[in-house]
Parts: sequence; C-alpha cells; structure tokens
Amino acid sequence: MKIEITKGEPTPVSEFFSSQTPETDAMALSVSRTDHNWRQLCRKFERERDEAREELENLKASSIHTCHDQCLRPMCVLRRERDEAKKTAVMLAGELAAARRDLILAKREAK
Repeated sequence: MKIEITKGEPTPVSEFFSSQTPETDAMALSVSRTDHNWRQLCRKFERERDEAREELENLKASSIHTCHDQCLRPMCVLRRERDEAKKTAVMLAGELAAARRDLILAKREAK
C-alpha cells in the first residue's frame, strides 16, 4: 500500500495505522503538523519502551535469579534486611536472658 500525503484534507489515518496505537492514529497525517508534535510523541514512545524493557527485565529476574550479597532487587534487599533483623533479635534475646540470669543470681546472693 502506497502512502500519499497531500495538501488539504488529511488522509484517514486508520488506513495506515492499527488501532493498537490510538495516539498515533489521532494525529492526522497532514503538512500542517509540526515536527514538535512528532518529537513529543516519539519521546513518549521511548519512555514507554524503556518502562516496558525495565518491566521485562524485572519479570526475567523474578523467574530465574541467582542472587549475590550486593543484589539490588527489592525482594533481595528486603530478605537481607530481614535476615539481619533476625540475627539482631536472637542476639538481643540472648543478652536479655543473660541479664535476667545475672539479676536472679544477684537477688539470691543479696538474701
């Protein structure tokens, strides 16, 4: 199919573009359109492309992932923080038990 752009009434865009791109479809192919409109649209598509790539990378990473200590995936960071909190809680529980034991011994000796 040959695309011809003529002055006057713009050619119906629906003949050339799929309905999966409604913003592109809405922009009429006419000489009166400025490059600025196309630049804005291209920037928007580039942002959407970059977001889609990032989401795809996240999906790939969540399916098969070999983690390391410096991994920055949110789930990995949270897991490391959780593990560190558990270690701290166990250590504090041990210190509390020792302090209670010392207090009980001190009370016995005071009697």
